[in-house]
Amino acid sequence: MSACSTSSGARDATAATPYHTTQPTPAAEPALTKQEALAQIAHYSQINNKANATGDTKLLDTIENGPLYAMSSADLKESAALPRSDREPYRPWSYDLDATDVYIPRVKPGQQRWFAAVTRSGSRKQYARVLVLAENTKAKRWEMVAAVDLDEPEQLPDIALDKDGYATAVDASSTSLAAPVGVLRTAIADNFATGGERTGKKVFTPTEASRRQIKVHDQTTRKFGTRGTTQFASADTEFPDAYALKTTTGVLVIFSHTHTQHDAVAAPGLQIVPEKLDRAWLNAPAPAFTYTFTCSDVASVPATPRPSSLLAAAAARTPSPPSPTSPSRSGPCETPTSSCTTTSAATATRSPPPATASPRTTTCCGGPGGTPSRSWHSTRCPSSRCRRPTSAPISMPLPPPRPPRRPVRSPSACWMPPHPCLKR
Repeated sequence: MSACSTSSGARDATAATPYHTTQPTPAAEPALTKQEALAQIAHYSQINNKANATGDTKLLDTIENGPLYAMSSADLKESAALPRSDREPYRPWSYDLDATDVYIPRVKPGQQRWFAAVTRSGSRKQYARVLVLAENTKAKRWEMVAAVDLDEPEQLPDIALDKDGYATAVDASSTSLAAPVGVLRTAIADNFATGGERTGKKVFTPTEASRRQIKVHDQTTRKFGTRGTTQFASADTEFPDAYALKTTTGVLVIFSHTHTQHDAVAAPGLQIVPEKLDRAWLNAPAPAFTYTFTCSDVASVPATPRPSSLLAAAAARTPSPPSPTSPSRSGPCETPTSSCTTTSAATATRSPPPATASPRTTTCCGGPGGTPSRSWHSTRCPSSRCRRPTSAPISMPLPPPRPPRRPVRSPSACWMPPHPCLKR
């Protein structure tokens, strides 16, 4: 009985042994076909025209997302705040699909589907723009999340393609890269904050985009002279997603960053006075303002530990991200789109002079009306000026009218006012 029992137990144990099988890893498949990608770009142009012709941000929200939508909707808000006489009529446009190269990565099941494109314009196709479209799985549609003009298209590295013509996606945050996306963001913020003295000039080689950011720091931080100060600072990135493709020399990274610009007067009795083009963001004079900028950037990161190249930067002044701990504002500094800092009336303002005193205005923020640019997303440096309160209204000089938004424009066709990120 004992032997029989033992034998039966052995058979039961053998029968209960589980049998494991190894499931094959799902193969990565192209996010979509070339024809489908071009169709999505054409669809974007069509809906974008309708949305911008009427200033319909809700319609624009169906084809844009992330930093691009934040910048575009802010651009429409700024335009809507102008007098109708200052608004130029919108002219329809479209991308030249025959001059557009699409780069479609292979993705595994469960990964976000996206693709990049480089579209060219101009009589000799000498201008180039990098596009990124990503699938919104919740809304079941494709949306453009980045559109950035290259300063020097010839510096764009070749995208590495497999035998079937598809690209390879790369983790932009990987520490195996010579400069992960976090390092790139820090370096750009340093270009504005210190002129690149800490990390900017170490991480980036001197390109047009990086030199321009450093120039903005040098000029903007001195614009008030002794009557005020300007400080740039890094801010939490509202749109942390980054898109990267393998190139023949390393990796091309398309990403977003956020930074702030704080303007403040340096003496009692001075105020920063918003001008006409600031009315969408600032509604009353104040001793200090903090502006928030959303930016899209394109960088070429080498395969070996060497400096990267900042190829493009696009930006717009956008609403400050809401803070659950921020107290509600009221009074003359109430604004939903920029932080407004004031000090006590005893130290920040001065009583108006007697009626017999002649009105005087002290301009603290000057600068040229603008410089040529290839960008259609023309955005502005806060043009507010600094003056002493007076008993009579002051007529402040205004910059030239703001150009209409356009997808592709030649350098001679548009202008770019002074701006911390300068172009988009």
